[in-house]
Amino acid sequence: MKSTKRRYVVLVDRMLYSFKSERPTTYREFFEITKDTHAYVTEGYCIEIKKKGYDDLNSIWQLQADSVESMKLWLFRIKRVIDWLKNNDNSRAILKYEMIDTTRKNSTRSFSSTSSNHSLSRTNSLLSLPPQLPPPKSLPPPIPSSYACS
Repeated sequence: MKSTKRRYVVLVDRMLYSFKSERPTTYREFFEITKDTHAYVTEGYCIEIKKKGYDDLNSIWQLQADSVESMKLWLFRIKRVIDWLKNNDNSRAILKYEMIDTTRKNSTRSFSSTSSNHSLSRTNSLLSLPPQLPPPKSLPPPIPSSYACS
């Protein structure tokens, strides 16, 4: 069993990326959310995310939030992605996302993840995204250095 390590987690489209530090220069791990992904609350402000039919450790992530409000917000956002994928079956429909505050979210990953500073605040601003391609079959590219915190 892996030990708990503090990680920084970012939700981008249908991907969760984990970073070792606040500077998202190179991701450590990633988890692709699919229509077969399940997310639910466990004890201690934890959210368990796993893919249906997979029991290996790489198919299960546990995120631990610092507060119940933060946990609810992470769960809401993750479930919203899962619902969209179920209802749109990877179609190329135009998505509208609420803008997300770009401050960092302190998170741990690998059998415990936390969310705190990167507030996923709700705003009335909407962002229209172009049609999305299906998920890649290979590893995603590294996060651009322009996303790094200063």
